[in-house]
Amino acid sequence: MVTSSVWTDYNNDGWTDLIVVGEWTPIKFYKNINGKFSEDTSLIDVDSTRGWWYDIVAEDFDKDGDMDLVIGNLGNNYKYQASGDETFDIFYNDFDQNNTGDIVLSYYNDGEQYPLRGRQCSSEQIPAIKMKFQDYDAFS
Repeated sequence: MVTSSVWTDYNNDGWTDLIVVGEWTPIKFYKNINGKFSEDTSLIDVDSTRGWWYDIVAEDFDKDGDMDLVIGNLGNNYKYQASGDETFDIFYNDFDQNNTGDIVLSYYNDGEQYPLRGRQCSSEQIPAIKMKFQDYDAFS
């Protein structure tokens, strides 16, 4: 899903180009060639920029006459790191059988899969959790 975009002349050819970022997407540059847009993959290795991008801003921060980009993402310092082997998973099911769908997020830590949310937050989504796990020790 696209989360942010910016119109800027990133290649200084006099035409306003488009840069788009989003969730689980690479940074995408679209070059404006005489009013028609074409994806430009010559600037960066697209696969290496795949991420969870939140925002993009174009500004001449260093006052050198060209536009600089600041692109904000989830970052490598986020406590949940997904990889090809240890994914960040989303489960959808009617876990408590109350005719409404429930969502459970999970992450891996050293090969073990854990629910993202603790007992309190999980039981707000699925009230049966409090009945099944009487305390935090049982939930863990």
